[in-house]
Amino acid sequence: MQKQNSKVETATPKSCSISVVKNEADNIESFVRYNLNVVDSMIIMDNNSSDSTLWILNRLLAEGLPIIIMEDKTISHNQSEKMTLLLNESVKRLSPDIIFPLDADEYITTIDPELNPKEILQLLELDKIYYIKWQTYIPTVYDNKDEPFIPKRINHIRSDSLEDYSKVVITKTIIEKYPLTVAMGNHDITLDKGLLSEKQNKRVDIRALRIAHYPVRSLSQLKSKIYVGWINTLMKPNKGTLEGEHWKNLYNLLKNEKSIDLTGIATSYAVFNRQEINKELSFNPLNISFCNNIEIKYIKESQSDPLLNVLSNCECLAEEYAQLHRDLINLQNGQTTLE
Repeated sequence: MQKQNSKVETATPKSCSISVVKNEADNIESFVRYNLNVVDSMIIMDNNSSDSTLWILNRLLAEGLPIIIMEDKTISHNQSEKMTLLLNESVKRLSPDIIFPLDADEYITTIDPELNPKEILQLLELDKIYYIKWQTYIPTVYDNKDEPFIPKRINHIRSDSLEDYSKVVITKTIIEKYPLTVAMGNHDITLDKGLLSEKQNKRVDIRALRIAHYPVRSLSQLKSKIYVGWINTLMKPNKGTLEGEHWKNLYNLLKNEKSIDLTGIATSYAVFNRQEINKELSFNPLNISFCNNIEIKYIKESQSDPLLNVLSNCECLAEEYAQLHRDLINLQNGQTTLE
C-alpha cells in the first residue's frame, strides 16, 4: 500500500531522505517537520507499528507535506534489505541528486548555528560518498517534559569524543555507477569487494554537518524500542554474532533494573571499547531558526505504551510462527503450495 502527494517546488540539487520506522509516535512528527526544512521530500516505510506512528504519518500526508508512505507488514528487523529497497524506490520515483538514509531519531544539522544545512548541500559534488558524524542528544532533568517538539525538549549533547559513528549520504552518480546495498544501521554502503579501493577514493567526510541523534527520549519510548527491537532482531536467521549487541545489553538492563538512569544510558548509547566514558554534557540546542511549519499538532496521539507494543508484537510473532508451522506440515504431507 503506497500513498503520495504531489511534490513541492524544489531547489537544485534535489534531495530526499529514506527511512524505515517502527513505533516512533512520540518523535515521528518532529522528525518529519524538521527534516523537510532540509530535504525536498521523504520516503518513509512504516514497519508494522502498533502505536500511532502510521496514523500521524497519514495526517502529515493529508496536510500536503511531500512525503511518500509505504507500509511493511513483516516483523523481522531486516533494515539493510528494506533500506536498499527504499533507495531504489527513491531513484525510480523521485530522481534525487542526494539521498539521506535516516533513522527516525536523526535530524540533519550544521556545526555553524548560523547556517541552514541546505546551504551545505548546494556545495556537494554528486559523484562522492559522503559521511556525517553523529551528535547525540541526551535527556536530562532540565528538559521541559511538556515540550512535544523533540529538538526543543532535549538540548544537551554528549562529548564529541564518544561519537564513533557516522551516517552515509549517497549521491546520484554513485547510485548510477555502482550496484550497492545500504549497510545495517545506515552507517555505510556495501559495494563488490573489487571496488573497495575505488570506494575509499570516493569517501568524503562532511565536517560542516552533523546528524543530531535522539536515541533516548523517555523511559516508555526506550522500553518500547529495545524490547520489541531486540526480540525482532533475534528472529533474523542470518543475524550476525554482534548484531544489535547494544540492544541486547539494554534489553537485559531494562528487564532487570528497577531504577533506570536515562541520562547515563543515552550518554553511553552505541559507545564501545571504552574503559571510561566521559559523562560531561554541553548545552547545545539544535538550530531551528531556519525552520518553518514545526508546530506539533498530534501530540495526543503520540503517547508510547511499551506493554501495548510488546503485546502487539507478540501477537504478530505467534501468527507468523503458526503460519510457518502450517507450512511445514504441508511440506511434510507433500503439499508444496505455501500461503
